[in-house]
Amino acid sequence: MRRQPFNLCALAVIIGCAAATEAAPFFTLSGGAPSATRLHSFHWVGPRIGDDQVVLWKGGPLGLSEPGRVAIEYIGKEAAYANTLFRWDGGNIFSTGSGTPRTVGQTAATPLPPASLGRYDVPADALAGPLPFSFLISALGQEKFNDGNRNIAFWPIPGDLGASPYNFGTTVYAMLDDGKAVDSDYDDMIVRLTVGPALPEPACIAPMCAAAGLLGAWLKRDRAKRPS
Repeated sequence: MRRQPFNLCALAVIIGCAAATEAAPFFTLSGGAPSATRLHSFHWVGPRIGDDQVVLWKGGPLGLSEPGRVAIEYIGKEAAYANTLFRWDGGNIFSTGSGTPRTVGQTAATPLPPASLGRYDVPADALAGPLPFSFLISALGQEKFNDGNRNIAFWPIPGDLGASPYNFGTTVYAMLDDGKAVDSDYDDMIVRLTVGPALPEPACIAPMCAAAGLLGAWLKRDRAKRPS
């Protein structure tokens, strides 16, 4: 019986570390608001409001509620530009140089080079707070950062929204209006971002393994002592 407190502590370590590593991050929008917006090229975005309008969110940076693993997919473009780039943390990830205008939903197996349509898995956990991405419009010499810039709008999947108005769930579309034409349709380049739980902290993995081993050994020994 004297071993019981020790075993309960081991179990507490496992539960505590597991809870810390399995927390589910979600996308957030700070300071933004919904707005009826034209979107004539990507008709899967909705729901529709009147003639060719949808509700998109803009005016605030897209962020994470807590650290998580982010994946990015290039969905398509309407613009004829071939040199607009999606950038993450200062590095070029996707370019509109691939595909044709009004391309929708194309994917490729290889995430790089940046000129390919496809998926990019961010190699390290993204931190809580605003995400470090931007759209670089080379032809205009302009870079639109994720800082509340009005050239970037977001569409969270309605069924994925959380209880809070700014809980965007785990999937959201980032949509660019390059500003070349005064159309404000936010379909010049579109990427889809998804987020999952962060990887376990290295400092927590060893205690989890040790505690699990100790608890497993204790349970095995306890079963062996029971009368058959």
